[in-house]
Amino acid sequence: MKKTLFALWLILLLCFSAQAQEYDYCAAAGGTAACGVVASQTSTSTDAYLGYDTTLDRAYLASSFTASCTGTIYTLYVDMKKYGPAAQTITAYLCPDSSGHSAAVASCTVADVTLDASTLTNLLVAKKFNFTTGFAVTESTKYWVQLVASVVDAGSYVGVSYYGTVDGQAVEVRDAEGSGWTSLDSSGQFEFSVTTATE
Repeated sequence: MKKTLFALWLILLLCFSAQAQEYDYCAAAGGTAACGVVASQTSTSTDAYLGYDTTLDRAYLASSFTASCTGTIYTLYVDMKKYGPAAQTITAYLCPDSSGHSAAVASCTVADVTLDASTLTNLLVAKKFNFTTGFAVTESTKYWVQLVASVVDAGSYVGVSYYGTVDGQAVEVRDAEGSGWTSLDSSGQFEFSVTTATE
């Protein structure tokens, strides 16, 4: 009986310690569970072109999301495919909001490695980007996934899947860092997922 009481006392002590919040010792005992999937969008309606050469060269493409919980993001998935050879490299960033738009990449967290777009196919596939340093988010706060193409080309580019009816979110495009964002879809969002898991 004394051992049982001691064990219960120890569990309660851990639940109220700072380390319990960090390592989630109390999840099984009714405490706060780990954050998990911070945001996701699984529907698709069309492709947003990245690395595409038009009047507004689409070197930068960004999609907003609102964090469903407080935690640290380590993994991003984005659904994409290629058009033509797609000779670009794609760099992914997780960014804070800056007056309703994605912050400049200098204020963002960059993924561990770039994506060689030529390895994509003409079928949509979820591509994974890891963030070893992590990107801290706060529940109910808006953030951005930003994708940057190394070059733009009228016949060789990447399609990023997005859904066009997501209240409170947006997909934006710009041709160069610092040039200002242009709305591509004022109620759109990438087909994507961000999670606190290391995958």
